[in-house]
Amino acid sequence: MNTSRLILIISLFWAGLTIFSHKTIAQGVEIEILRDIEYAKPNNVSLKLDICRPKGLTTPRPGMVLTHGGGFRADDKRALFDECQDLAKLGYVAATVNYRFAPTYPYPAQIDDVQYAVRWLRSHAATYKIDPNNMGSLGGSAGGYLATMLGVRDTRDP
Repeated sequence: MNTSRLILIISLFWAGLTIFSHKTIAQGVEIEILRDIEYAKPNNVSLKLDICRPKGLTTPRPGMVLTHGGGFRADDKRALFDECQDLAKLGYVAATVNYRFAPTYPYPAQIDDVQYAVRWLRSHAATYKIDPNNMGSLGGSAGGYLATMLGVRDTRDP
């Protein structure tokens, strides 16, 4: 599949999720929110994520990693906090993540950081009730690029 087609598919998925989530999210579903969990510390920079999940989970659920936009230079994990909560109401364990910014941390630091988040979530899957073999990612703008790169770029150990 070529890159343009993959980006189009992800964009359509994102648009559909946004429209769907605002109209049909299960009402009354209780969720819990776990904030500012450190998932990595490259170059002594604390990288944190927030987790939104259905309350009282007893079995693993699909995981979703959300990456914010901002031109790789700005914004914060809180930009996708509403989507994080919506996904939890739909039964996902969602994590919205921060990453290091350019130009202080040049490419591919941002991709590495999102890969660290996925590794961390998989290694803590039992604690947070995530199915480590059933995970996805989404984001908007720069975050959409990072979400795409999780699926097409080899994992590296910087």
